[in-house]
Amino acid sequence: MFKVNPELTAKVVEIHNDLYHYGSQIIEIQNFYEDPDSVREYAISCEKYTKEDNEDLLASAIGRRVCEDTLELGYQIKDTFEQLCKHPGWGIEFNKEDHDYYWSGMRFTVNVTNNQEIIDDGRDMIAHVDSDFLKWACVIFLNKPEECEGGTGFYRYDSDNDKIYLEHLSIMEYNKAVLYPSSMPHGAIMEKSMFKTCDRLVQVLFM
Repeated sequence: MFKVNPELTAKVVEIHNDLYHYGSQIIEIQNFYEDPDSVREYAISCEKYTKEDNEDLLASAIGRRVCEDTLELGYQIKDTFEQLCKHPGWGIEFNKEDHDYYWSGMRFTVNVTNNQEIIDDGRDMIAHVDSDFLKWACVIFLNKPEECEGGTGFYRYDSDNDKIYLEHLSIMEYNKAVLYPSSMPHGAIMEKSMFKTCDRLVQVLFM
């Protein structure tokens, strides 16, 4: 089910920011899964947890989260991410031992959010960093083309004004993966007018 498309198309996007000292790029990968419909349907079928169920599991995410143990995920996509993380433009040292460790516990994790949950949350901006001890993170958009709205924003910190500004919007496209440094400020672009007729489905990985 999680088999990677053998003909990936990847684009490197430079992100300029003086808030962090390394990892000034992201990589956008089109048509990531060979069979994204199966991954999407699996995400829809899985149990979804709320902050009332497990606040730590959702962290800063809005809405609900799928979190399933599956050995197949790592078996099918770990090597692809290893190659992507070795890209020389990152400025991040790749450590095989660390990479293998984080993938040994990798779960199928999907953020699930609808319009009412966006409204109830009330935040206009969800810019954050995922982790200072991990090195990379990734989102994979699982909404069908007719459902796609917003995306993931990557932000620039202006130290002169002590403000953050949107530097790049990676628009939501079905089966698109976006790999980025885990210390890079980013956030879901979810306006209060979005996802009225469907859930926003975004797989997340941390490594």
